[in-house]
Amino acid sequence: KKYRISDIEFDFDFYKNDFKLLDVKLKTNNNIISIPKIIAKKKQNKLEVLGESKSKKIFLKKEDISNFIELDELLFDIKKLEFGYSNTFSFEIDNKLKTKNLRIDSKIDLKDLEISNNLNLVKIFPESKKNINFFDHQIKISLYNDKINIDGFGKILFQNNEDKIEYKIEKTKKKLKFNTQLDIIDNKIKLDFLNYQNNLKSKLELVFEGTKNKNGNY
Repeated sequence: KKYRISDIEFDFDFYKNDFKLLDVKLKTNNNIISIPKIIAKKKQNKLEVLGESKSKKIFLKKEDISNFIELDELLFDIKKLEFGYSNTFSFEIDNKLKTKNLRIDSKIDLKDLEISNNLNLVKIFPESKKNINFFDHQIKISLYNDKINIDGFGKILFQNNEDKIEYKIEKTKKKLKFNTQLDIIDNKIKLDFLNYQNNLKSKLELVFEGTKNKNGNY
């Protein structure tokens, strides 16, 4: 993987068992990231670390994203990603250098995410486009050890006009729960098994809710 990091600025303070890294600013792949603080404290046989980081705008093209994740392992192709974020984090490192009690709380301002449309739902959404865009999303992500909660809402474009989407996801080692509401606004939808086709001037709410266990069963 290739990461280009430059223009690093920071202040640090070290006293006995405390280490502080303050006002860190760095540029990676032409995106500016700010880390207001990282504080590490040694207590008995462990090191406690906490900190904050944020960025007003990060823009990643497909080739940039491939430096962070294996795109071939995804079910869709990420074209571009633009977002801002702020988060807090904390964790502990024991005397065997194992990380414990990892906690991350993030707020994400997703400005634009464009992915390929591999859903093959043209029979339901007859004006489906080849790409799907998510934009103007406000997302909260909470991670504690092996539990992840995602709560978000925003706009989605995969037909001729914008729709709205809300979603809640909870993931643990044993199961994944999801609840998604898609508001169809001024777009076509067909449900042949119900002999239904909507009126373009109407609003239709679709709710998807379910649970998936660790064996892959719903």
